[in-house]
Amino acid sequence: MIKKNMIKKNISLFKVNIPKNISVDKILHSNFIGQGKYVDIFEEKFANHFGMDGKNILSLNSCTSAIALALILSNVKYGDDIVTSPYTCLATNSEIKRMGANVVWYDIDKKTGLASLEEIKKAITKRTKVVIIAHLSGMICGELKEILNYCHSYNIKVIEDAAQSLGAKYKEKYFCEKSDFICYSFQAIKQLTTIDGGMLYCKKVKDVKRGKLLRWFGLDRTLSSEFRCSQNIEEIGMKIHMTDIPAYIGIKSLNTIDKIIKTHIKNAKLYEKLFKTLDEITVCHSSETGSSFWVYPIQVENRNGLKEFLFKNKIDSSLVQNRLDDKICFKDSYKELPNLEYFIKRILHIPCGWWVSKKEIYYIFDKISEFYS
Repeated sequence: MIKKNMIKKNISLFKVNIPKNISVDKILHSNFIGQGKYVDIFEEKFANHFGMDGKNILSLNSCTSAIALALILSNVKYGDDIVTSPYTCLATNSEIKRMGANVVWYDIDKKTGLASLEEIKKAITKRTKVVIIAHLSGMICGELKEILNYCHSYNIKVIEDAAQSLGAKYKEKYFCEKSDFICYSFQAIKQLTTIDGGMLYCKKVKDVKRGKLLRWFGLDRTLSSEFRCSQNIEEIGMKIHMTDIPAYIGIKSLNTIDKIIKTHIKNAKLYEKLFKTLDEITVCHSSETGSSFWVYPIQVENRNGLKEFLFKNKIDSSLVQNRLDDKICFKDSYKELPNLEYFIKRILHIPCGWWVSKKEIYYIFDKISEFYS
């Protein structure tokens, strides 16, 4: 047992991972801090690192922008139905409403909180244009390929919100080649951060080409700067590109990401071993799933009581995200979601990041055991 007074500071659920000895001074005084060579380098290195073709990705200023762009590239129109998760970050579904499309909820898997083919089948309508799958806590949905095959048989696009699952593996690979779109996040507390930013994987190169125009007003940045504003714009775009400073931080962060994720997985495996001895804990994600364990999700009884007890003992914990189906902005999408109802009362995320030591893992386990004793 580890005594409370041996823990001198809070064990945080999240921590910003910025590699040491990074200087952006040269870029700041280069007279060019917009989208330049470092964006191109980051895209290339990211693709190589995760086994993708650089022709299939483009960087953006956020994962939210990646989701918005994926919806546009899926040709979503006003009144289309988008089948999506009610248990995810607001950003996953906010752009659906902004585009005038309809949010249609699928119920989640009762154990993992992830998408299931059975529930998605129930939610699909004749007007469904896109299904969004939210990967959570570091884990890629286990039925991903089955969902892709089913949706594609009905000419429905699939957008993966992989904001929480960078570095996770699906069937020994970092991504599935059948995926239409995959959206990644480099927001501040992600395992790889650019302070903020995102990346969009597109199965079709033509979507990348269109996306690169749309991320910067619809203008082709490969043309000379003198000629850009004289272009005849075919499709109005946005201003959602990444710039060189976050891209440079991303390049440096790629050097550390494997070690970071390896530590998360190592800590998760220790939790998994310890929780086998505690009947009150249900582990949501097994290490065998290929999860990168951004955080460690468990299901517990008296969740709020445990959360308060952990806080008093200097341990951070959180729901991370809450249900979205009961928000006023989604009131017109209401439906009964019994699996979500069960899950949301029990889910709790505890620290397992690279900053959490083996001793602290044992301390967290001891405190959870103490609460239920």
